[in-house]
Amino acid sequence: MPTELPQNSKPFERTRYGFDRLTDGKIWMLQHGQDYKISDFCIQAYLYRFARRYGMKARCSNPDEGIVVVQFYLPEDPKQIQTYKPSPLSRLKKYPFRTKTPEEKQAADDRQARKAAKQAAARN
Repeated sequence: MPTELPQNSKPFERTRYGFDRLTDGKIWMLQHGQDYKISDFCIQAYLYRFARRYGMKARCSNPDEGIVVVQFYLPEDPKQIQTYKPSPLSRLKKYPFRTKTPEEKQAADDRQARKAAKQAAARN
């Protein structure tokens, strides 16, 4: 009997590897080169992250090089369901660019000039 996903989970989005097809509770074997092209370690991390995003759990194993076995399932206790919620600061960590004040720009230019002068002195 199908189990309904929790209300706080999102509908499946299109993923690069089509993991939404694997969420039927069966055990699936993925082969490097055919089903994924990244390392075994990275695909396992990707599977765990996918499961968490949609309120599920994943069991993964790597019996041989180039083979990953996975099973998605719903936790028995509904309190264990935690969906992925990106932090608002995660974008800042990924893109730490911001506009510098004129004083900060001047200080950075001064540091760069001192560093260049020090390197030139070391060459001579």
